[in-house]
Amino acid sequence: MQWQEVFEKYREAHGALPDVPDGGYCLGTGFPVGTGGTANCRDYGASANYYTEEASAPLLEALATVGDLPQGVSTPVRGTVGPYAIYEGATVRLLTAEDGACEPPAEEVWNDGGGLFICQVLLQR
Repeated sequence: MQWQEVFEKYREAHGALPDVPDGGYCLGTGFPVGTGGTANCRDYGASANYYTEEASAPLLEALATVGDLPQGVSTPVRGTVGPYAIYEGATVRLLTAEDGACEPPAEEVWNDGGGLFICQVLLQR
């Protein structure tokens, strides 16, 4: 996962991952417009479980200090689009929505039984 490399490069340069509050963040730009009329990632058209590009800007700006960021978003799969990150306690979860098996080093953490696979790379803060 290209984003894992960016996070690790940031850690190498700054001694830690970007310091942002716990929550979800879109990784990149160009996400579809969904709930609230904003560009969203994760479950972009749902009433919950979506994150906005706008609220993700501080994380992306921090990561951009170590180089160019990966471009592009994944193709939406059954209403879910990535990549996105979830900051939660001592961990940062980098997630993508795939329409098939996860590619290592990402591991499957959830699937809906209908073709949507959520793949994760887990980082320690």
